Amino acid sequence: MNEFLNHLIAQNTVFIQVEKESSIYVFRFLQNQGIQNVMYRPGKKDFNLYWAKDCVIVTDMISEAPFLSNELIFPPKSNIIGRKWNSLDERSISKMSEKDKMLHQKLYDANYDKELERERIQCKILCQKYNNLAIDNIDERHEFIKSIIGETGKNVHIEPDFWCDYGYRIKVGENFYANHGLVILDAGGVTFGHDVFIAPSCGFHTSGHPIDFERRNQGLEYAYPIVVGDNVWIGAGVQVMPGVTIGSNVVIGGGSIVVKDIPSNSVAVGNPCRVIRQITDDDAKKSWDR
Repeated sequence: MNEFLNHLIAQNTVFIQVEKESSIYVFRFLQNQGIQNVMYRPGKKDFNLYWAKDCVIVTDMISEAPFLSNELIFPPKSNIIGRKWNSLDERSISKMSEKDKMLHQKLYDANYDKELERERIQCKILCQKYNNLAIDNIDERHEFIKSIIGETGKNVHIEPDFWCDYGYRIKVGENFYANHGLVILDAGGVTFGHDVFIAPSCGFHTSGHPIDFERRNQGLEYAYPIVVGDNVWIGAGVQVMPGVTIGSNVVIGGGSIVVKDIPSNSVAVGNPCRVIRQITDDDAKKSWDR
């Protein structure tokens, strides 16, 4: 046990995976032994939100972290707690698969990596089958779309044609509706809240490419997450770019190109998309009859 403790002290960040019933006892033991910065993270599925440098993390969910084994050592000389995976050093990045790089917002080989190519083909086969389902078979369509999308609420309705790259990187809340022609390039992850309405011919694009043609021609790209809040209406033909967050209670005007974050309770439109006004209580009183 002393050798084990010395090992913990010598490293920068160590993940300890134990059985769920034992994790709390291991955590308390390490605290009693004077190990600093011990963190207890049981059952955290969104593991990338709960890591830190220069600490010991006890968890029963390491398998949820895409590329971790029993431990992963991060760069030294930092006491910052709660930074993101982006601080991985070059040595750690070089050991990643291309998929791991994609999942952690690193430049990765999207064109020629066989694992990612296989996953995209499998997803697009499912999308093709979904788009060819009988339009009047609503129940089958509702069930089939849940086999494509990683996480959904009970009430999800997407009109064909619908296309995405991986599917499992998409999360949608309750009462999600998308009209025809929705495209989601979800390598970086796309999250929609509750009561989101999307008009026809919209795209959510998490993937981008380097400006220089040398790396772009090698098939390299990056993927940054897109997040859309609750009670959002996306107008026809809107295109949302990598890394954008759209708040809750937002209306995005048709034809907009969204390249920067849009705050909650606002109406935004244009290329590039800009906030033109706030949504107020008076909007609920407006009559739309003609």
